Parts: sequence; structure tokens; C-alpha cells
Amino acid sequence: MTVATASYPIENSLNVKRSVVDTVSQTSSIVGQILGQRRSVKQFDAEVEIPDSDLQDIIEAASSAPSAFNIQHWRVVQIKDQDIKEQLHTLAWKQPQILTASELLVICMDVRAWDKEKLPFCHAPNQEAKDKFKSMLTNIYSNNYQLQRDEAQRSASLFSMSLMLQAQAKGYQTCPMSGFDYYKVGKLLKLPPNVEICMLVALGKDSEGNEKAKKTRVAADHFVKINTF
Repeated sequence: MTVATASYPIENSLNVKRSVVDTVSQTSSIVGQILGQRRSVKQFDAEVEIPDSDLQDIIEAASSAPSAFNIQHWRVVQIKDQDIKEQLHTLAWKQPQILTASELLVICMDVRAWDKEKLPFCHAPNQEAKDKFKSMLTNIYSNNYQLQRDEAQRSASLFSMSLMLQAQAKGYQTCPMSGFDYYKVGKLLKLPPNVEICMLVALGKDSEGNEKAKKTRVAADHFVKINTF
């Protein structure tokens, strides 16, 4: 009786561990499938509407993306106005996804996000710690515009990829876009001087019968080097 009682927790613990391992394995498989299934869609079904709740979930999940010092440089402009879409369509060389996508998001980056007075991204426990944090950021970024922009570009790009993967997980397709006049689009959207465009992301449902090209990628040993290039 004693042996049976003693072995139960051990057996139960092993079952829990197996369950955790299985869950991790399944999650890894799902993530791999989402990455493999994602395609850049050029023609969306214009009749499809994305519920506000779905879009909100996608954006909020994407905001968990990594960001240096937790600064979260990304800013999102959701394009709802049809006239602005038409102008964007022209400035993007009339690419069809601009007008057929259910949602069109302009992913922007605040180059001076590190310099906010109230540091909304800082979790320092008191004002003294916040002041030290602010001083550190100032020393790192203040006289280096290239680093400011590079950091903002990295954060906004990680956010954009996270957004596209979350959209794919919810059954939507996406298309990241860089083929447009950045300067004129920035003027059209009245972006302030410190905010620049990272990319456009079109979201929706792939139009019926739109044939998907096979995704081809070079083998890892083509681009992975050991220790030195």
C-alpha cells in the first residue's frame, strides 16, 4: 500500500511532463505550419470583411514582438477612407491589393520613441529609476540618428512579421508592401517629422482561384556560417 501511494505522484509527474512535451511539440509544429503557409497575396477577395474584434486581437498579439529597451517604436495607421485608398493605390503603382484587401495598415516607426517625456514603455519602480533609464537612453541615442532609425526599423519590422503570422493563424492572408512612394504617402497621411513608414501590410482573404506559387527557399547551409563569414 505504501509503495503504491508513493509511486502515484511519480507516475503523475511523468504524465504531466509527457503532456508538457507533447504540447510544446504540437505548438512547434503549428508555428512551423503557419510560417510555411504564409504567402504574400496580391489579389484579395474584396467582399470579405474582417471583424473589428479579429483585427484588434491581431494587433494586440503583434505588440508582444521584441523591442529594444521595450520602447515599442511601432505606430499603425489604419486606412478606412476610400479616397485615401485610391490615392495610395496610385502612389503604389496601382497594385491591386491596395483596393481589394479587407484592411490596409500602414506600419510606421517613431524614430524618437525613446525620447518620450513620460516613458510609457518603462517599468521602472520609482522616479529615480526612471530618471536613470531616461539618462541611459539619452546617452545611447541622442547624437546618433542612424541608430535611432535602425532601432525603430528593427522594432517595427518585428511587429509587422508578428502581425502577419497572427493574421495567418486566424485564417487571414497578408501582403507586406514596400513598392510605393514613401515620401508622398507620408505627406498624404500627415505623418509628423519623427514618424516614418516601415511598410504597408494588406490583410484579407485570398481571392477564390488565386493560384499560390510554390514557396522556394535556399537551404540553410547556403546562408549559415560558423564563427566567421
